[in-house]
Amino acid sequence: MAEIKLIVNSKEVFARDPEQTLLSFLRDGLGLVGAKDGCSRGQCGACTVIIDKKAVRACTRKMKQLEGAVVETVEGLAQNGELHPLQQAFLYCHAFQCGFCTPGIIMASKALLDADPHPTDDQIKQAIKFNICRCTGYKQVIDAVRLAIEIADGATKLDVFDNRGWVGDNPVVKNGVERVMGQPLFTDDFHIDNCLQGRVVFPAYPHAKILSIDCAEALKQPGVVAIATHKDIPGKKFFSQELFPQQILAIDKVRFIGDPIAVVYAESAQQAYDAMPFIKVEYEVLPVIATAEQGYDPESCRVHEEYPNNFANRHVQKGDVERGFAASDVIVESDVSVGTLEHGRLELDAALAELDEKGRLVVYGTGQNPSHMRHDICKAMNLTEEQIRLVTRPAGGAFGKLEDLVCHIFAALGTMMTKRPVRVTLTRDEVNAYTTKRHALKFHYKVGAAKDGRILAMQTFTLGDTGAYSSLGDFLNSCTATMGSGPYEAPNVDFNSHMMFTNNPIAGCFRGYGSTQVSVAVETVLDQVAEKLNLSPFELRRVNGLSSGKQTPSGQIIEYSCGFHDTINAVQTAFEKDGLPAPSAPGKKVGFGVAGGFKNMGFGNGMEDGAGCSIDLRPDGKFQMYTGGVELGQGHDTVVCQIAAQTLGVPYNDVDIGPVDDDYSPYAKGSTSASRMTYCSGNAARTCSIMFKDKLLKTVGGLAGVSPSAIDMGKEGIVELKADQLLMTYAEAAKLIADNNASVKQEYYYVAGECHAPCDDNNNIDMDMINHRIHIAYLFAAQVAVVEVDEETGKVKVLRVYVSNDCGRAINPAMVEGQINGSVVMGMGYALSEKFEMEDGYIKTKGYKQLGLPTSLEMPEIKAFLIEENHPFGPYGAKGLGEMALNPTAPAILNAIYNAVGVRVTSLPVDPKKLAAAIKGDKIYR
Repeated sequence: MAEIKLIVNSKEVFARDPEQTLLSFLRDGLGLVGAKDGCSRGQCGACTVIIDKKAVRACTRKMKQLEGAVVETVEGLAQNGELHPLQQAFLYCHAFQCGFCTPGIIMASKALLDADPHPTDDQIKQAIKFNICRCTGYKQVIDAVRLAIEIADGATKLDVFDNRGWVGDNPVVKNGVERVMGQPLFTDDFHIDNCLQGRVVFPAYPHAKILSIDCAEALKQPGVVAIATHKDIPGKKFFSQELFPQQILAIDKVRFIGDPIAVVYAESAQQAYDAMPFIKVEYEVLPVIATAEQGYDPESCRVHEEYPNNFANRHVQKGDVERGFAASDVIVESDVSVGTLEHGRLELDAALAELDEKGRLVVYGTGQNPSHMRHDICKAMNLTEEQIRLVTRPAGGAFGKLEDLVCHIFAALGTMMTKRPVRVTLTRDEVNAYTTKRHALKFHYKVGAAKDGRILAMQTFTLGDTGAYSSLGDFLNSCTATMGSGPYEAPNVDFNSHMMFTNNPIAGCFRGYGSTQVSVAVETVLDQVAEKLNLSPFELRRVNGLSSGKQTPSGQIIEYSCGFHDTINAVQTAFEKDGLPAPSAPGKKVGFGVAGGFKNMGFGNGMEDGAGCSIDLRPDGKFQMYTGGVELGQGHDTVVCQIAAQTLGVPYNDVDIGPVDDDYSPYAKGSTSASRMTYCSGNAARTCSIMFKDKLLKTVGGLAGVSPSAIDMGKEGIVELKADQLLMTYAEAAKLIADNNASVKQEYYYVAGECHAPCDDNNNIDMDMINHRIHIAYLFAAQVAVVEVDEETGKVKVLRVYVSNDCGRAINPAMVEGQINGSVVMGMGYALSEKFEMEDGYIKTKGYKQLGLPTSLEMPEIKAFLIEENHPFGPYGAKGLGEMALNPTAPAILNAIYNAVGVRVTSLPVDPKKLAAAIKGDKIYR
């Protein structure tokens, strides 16, 4: 077979398989893992490289097409130890979050700048239009490309690492260099020799009894080493949920199209796939529960024989809702439906497992809840905690999807069966089938208000689809009820929420966790109330907005750190200063919409909100931190290092943080979710730093014969206070400690304040501050969206979004801005384009492109304002942000559409054809 010669990053290389993709050749053949596999179909852009001076998606090119080609990858950009201007600019502008898409975007941008060193913003957007970024919202990406042009021109010179990095500063994020250089960071970037490839077998039907599984013929196929079914799981055959458990591998029934049946372990992935058709499964097909309405029917076929399909119900009642309606001057009723959504995280699910030299099972992967994953693996494999080591890699986006166990247990099972390393990955279609989605919810809202705008009564009925297994759908059901009035006080409420089992893919945690769906319903119905009362939408929200002393539906009193009114004032002032732009052409109408939003910070509801931290002094004089919080792109690692650096009084660059690793990390109960890690992990880092500093000064003082009260920690080392001079560097202090067999390592576990589950009686007439407190804090936001609607086609373009958020103290303002920008674009997708379609339990949405995720071409202008309403118990006053900024966007866009063309849209996403028909017809979007 003739070799294929090409040049990769100025080096001559050879390929032997003409059918191999360039992406596979780079990653598996050359170990250049900067190009990422997010879809394998050229739909996400994560694998973008430059071939013969043009940006190309590497997964679309076969090696037989590349004889003599010149290929550039992100690994070839830095020269002589100096980062490329694009790499410097992406670091400085915080133009990435998880960083999974970053190498591809950088390479697409480089191809543009190589061809045209001074492009316009529109040309930049065009150049990266095939590169999906789920995190940033693209604004800071555009800023970074413009800055790179200035650096290349010599107009700007940067030292991106010259930053003290304390609270309020914007230092380069931890592992940022690895991200912009495409170095190994994510699970599938790492490879183990002699590794088997595990691939998962999924069912042919969404609901069926399994009568038999025969793997005999499949085991005879080339390269197949083992095949696992439920019978091969030595321990517990279920995971994740104690009350409504999910089967690891199907036992006697499949309940959705992604219910795994078996795992094939072979020498290559292709051999595993080739063996799958030889697995014979005999089914008895059962009726499909395709909608929540079908599940609500008590006569419908049960998804789980032991539970009714209507498995979770939450009733929240306060005051007398009928009396409230009787006293109301206007009453508005509204039906709103929001559909199932795929998270769209770019990283494909993957896990690696092996046995170490001690015989321990070592599992590598990513996830938001490592302690729960370890627990599930141990139970399934019949192992003790000491017999397993879980190493949690940073995630290529998460948004809630990584709460549930995915590939880890399949890799662990393969290694325990074969005693060999195992790698398990999912394709994009398999991710769509197997992993969790956003809950589809249907709301009926009834709201009564007085002439002055005060809400007097609010009543809701909510019907949710959690899919085949709960995945905390029961808890989400509680959230939709307890947060059912949005960021507004309603004295009389009656909220009923019901969650259904169906034969659809599992719905799970997704950024906003119920509050996002509630926001769509609340904020659109409140606009109808404002219209009936002839009140400004801003004024209606001011009249009813939560503030200190007011109560939520559960009777919780807002105690402090409530900047909701400030967020409304900020966006209103900015919007009214700019005014509405004129339509771009005849037949187009421009309108604006307002929405508020709030989100709980932390689990609350009587659960523990805790986080752990450890700090030690390394021999090189740097400070080493470990926590139990996972870096998902939200900036956890950066934030806790900034907090530690300020508390210790040392530069941020001297504080490093390691991965979440059982061998090093402190115990971490609970997941990295619920917008709680800045608060919880940040408080753990702050307190641990205080304790560590005290321990270090006492230890060094004792060993050096100096009073600990006479010394302090300085920028470069231990300083003598009176003489104001350096006593010893931190490296010297580390050597002194080691030479005397001492230790200064400090661990601390922080637990947030007391919270309780919702009461049966939510009437908090005696203003009880404790027993009705279900969350430690809340986050607040307001937005104004400006849209242009084409009356002929129904197409909606978001022109501008004004965003204001109360996140407490902004530890890293640039990262806060990034979270806001990404939330706005994600919310815009939620409103206008994103969908995940199913029919009778089968998935209609294939691949990645069909998800309808916004590209750089759709990004609106975003004007953001931070309201830093400090929380008295947050680390340096911080609360959180990651979810709350999303909530107002979709309803603000819906309200803007109504303002523009007089059509009230009550279901997402907006269908342009339906909207156009409504504009031309009776103004009802059907």
